[in-house]
Amino acid sequence: MSLKLAAPGETFVFSARFRLPQMVLLAHQMQRVVSAFTTPKGAKIQLRAGIDAGPAVGAVVGKMRRFYCLYGDTLNTAASCCVVATPGTIWCTERCESAIPSREGITC
Repeated sequence: MSLKLAAPGETFVFSARFRLPQMVLLAHQMQRVVSAFTTPKGAKIQLRAGIDAGPAVGAVVGKMRRFYCLYGDTLNTAASCCVVATPGTIWCTERCESAIPSREGITC
């Protein structure tokens, strides 16, 4: 499962195996925390979140400045969800929603 959160100028990518309900809760909690802040000009800060469920591959990239990078269609789909999401919303794919057990009481 992967979650990609995007904010102006920043992108945060999270990935967790078999933890989809927790990833949706993380997105909701981040939305709630960020909504309490404003820019120096008084504008409200809002995040956009895109969530998809599926395989992803990770690798360490770079020779001089190494970093861990995640790849795969799941991340690309989550990124596309971020693009179409309006600020302050969480977009989940159908695959993601069907992977969350109904007993969890969590919605995207």
